[in-house]
Amino acid sequence: MNTSIPDNQLSSRSSRGNDDPLFSGRRHYPELDGLRALAIIAVIGLHTGAYLTPDELAAVGPVGRAIHQLFTHGAWGVDLFFVLSGYLITGILLNSRGQKHYFRNFYARRTLRIFPLYYGTLLAVLVVLPLVLGRVPAMISEAYHQQAWLWTYTANIEGAMRGGGPLGNFLHFWTLAIEEQFYLVWPLVIFLTPPRWLLRTTIVGILAVNLARLLFIAMQYSPSRGWDGFAVYNWLSSFTLFRADSLLIGGVLAVLHTDGALKAWRRVFTGGFILVSGAILAVLFVLPHNIHGLPLAVVGHVFLAPLLFGCAVGYVLICRNNSGLIRILSLRPLRAVGKYSYAMYVFHYIYLPLQEHWAPYSLFKSLLHSALFALVIYYSFAVVVAFIVAFISYHLYEKHFLKLKKYFPEKVVAPAASVVLQSSVIES
Repeated sequence: MNTSIPDNQLSSRSSRGNDDPLFSGRRHYPELDGLRALAIIAVIGLHTGAYLTPDELAAVGPVGRAIHQLFTHGAWGVDLFFVLSGYLITGILLNSRGQKHYFRNFYARRTLRIFPLYYGTLLAVLVVLPLVLGRVPAMISEAYHQQAWLWTYTANIEGAMRGGGPLGNFLHFWTLAIEEQFYLVWPLVIFLTPPRWLLRTTIVGILAVNLARLLFIAMQYSPSRGWDGFAVYNWLSSFTLFRADSLLIGGVLAVLHTDGALKAWRRVFTGGFILVSGAILAVLFVLPHNIHGLPLAVVGHVFLAPLLFGCAVGYVLICRNNSGLIRILSLRPLRAVGKYSYAMYVFHYIYLPLQEHWAPYSLFKSLLHSALFALVIYYSFAVVVAFIVAFISYHLYEKHFLKLKKYFPEKVVAPAASVVLQSSVIES
């Protein structure tokens, strides 16, 4: 089946969903909200499943263990977030390049979207809560004593140096730090690079990231002790330079889309997805987990995940409106989860110990009398709670800051293929 769409239909895709009052934001692709939903569900599943004990997993049967095993790879959802974010932000920058107040409007709108929730959460949990209680709750004690990393958007640096453990329930903020550090630089690159050089510049950046990773891995090897697996794991996982290719691959998709050239890459997306999927399966299930201390699964993850999701997002962007894939990704529940994915991401790991205390897997098992069904409900409950908390946060708090965006308008031009959406993925 031919899943590409004619060039003259590309721009019309971005108006889909405008008549939906729940999704009344600017032009955007509903299916990208669906992809965001899959990403946040994967991350929440990863963190929630970590509380299951070996005995509980033994009782859920092969299907239940397969579900749990799938969620153990939920960290890959972060790479999907990054690719989508690179695509969306680069599209916004390309469409507004040359407009008056290019930098001011971009950073003002981004600040209004992400800072109120980010810093409001830090203020409420790390400052107000200890003052109200008269003590620092044990649940946040680690983050409380290391909170400078959080206030300065450098949690990923702490993670690279020490593994992120000292940040406790704020450990997941490393991804937000990577995005902010990247977008301190990327708007300037877009602004200074001539349009005809932008695609090549972005591809060179991707190659440079991969070369830097290879050089770093080589530097961690010692003939006497093999690789320093701790350093390789932490720095490859958390350092902005070593994770920037996901964002840059998203940028490549935006440049191609703006130039109306995405359709020509259809075979690259489909063939690349198949080849990279095969390589990932080999890394996860065929090759050894480590070679002389080198964590092969982590190395495979950081090198292959950006390619996998770059191909996946590219393929989704060229699918026909009425294709089965687009219809699934555009389902209203998925779109709703995608819409509130930023707050879901920020909150879920912070309150997760409380959720586990009041609603552990054992509770669902005792109520449902089915280990497998209880497991499904256990994971679903975690997503539903995160959605409810995010929904409340958005409508009682975040959206009032978003109203201020009208003072910093994005005067969007209309290229052959407009790629405008909300301003971030994890953060939108």
